[in-house]
Amino acid sequence: MTDEKFLKEEMTEPIPAAEPALDRVESTGGSQGNSNGKLKNVLEWVKFVCITLVLYYFLSQFVFQVNIVQGRSMFPTLKPQDRVVVNKLRTTFSRPYDRGDIVTINAAKLDNPDIDKDIVKRIVALPGETVEIKDGQVFVNDKKLPEKYLPSGVVTELIGSYSRVLLGKDSYFVLGDNRSHSTDSRVFGVVPAKAIMGYLAFRIFPFYSLGRVK
Repeated sequence: MTDEKFLKEEMTEPIPAAEPALDRVESTGGSQGNSNGKLKNVLEWVKFVCITLVLYYFLSQFVFQVNIVQGRSMFPTLKPQDRVVVNKLRTTFSRPYDRGDIVTINAAKLDNPDIDKDIVKRIVALPGETVEIKDGQVFVNDKKLPEKYLPSGVVTELIGSYSRVLLGKDSYFVLGDNRSHSTDSRVFGVVPAKAIMGYLAFRIFPFYSLGRVK
């Protein structure tokens, strides 16, 4: 009986009197909808940030990363504050490096306490080759190494005990282009392939030097 009375009264009420009740229902639903919308936006943002961080980690570890050059051991090829792109795909897929490649080297894998920061050097000798420094020149397999990337008149002095070295499997001999101001394989010896993080592919800053690193 109560229900029938309620329905009858509701049906006979003027329409304007019913509008406030409808307004109140719509207002409550809108508030809840706004809250759900805000929560959804927050969750989408968190999802985007997480995906971005994972993608960045993957790319920087296995594909490429951007480094800032510090020091002058590769001058004039590289200058302090140059921004360079390091290609890591060869290391990721265990592909060999070539003579002349400029590579970044993981200091922690050099087993040398005097080298505490990652370094940049140029590969001059490959696995299985014999490298020797004499008379201010670099010789590979008893042949003088042509180094067109160096300014004329550069002399390569022997500054350590590695005057003649037979490179084993997966070992490289590296030097800095600025031979008189470089700590390289003349000091710390050969570089194992596992210590090479990647090779410098492009310079992206300064803009007037934009292009491949050679």
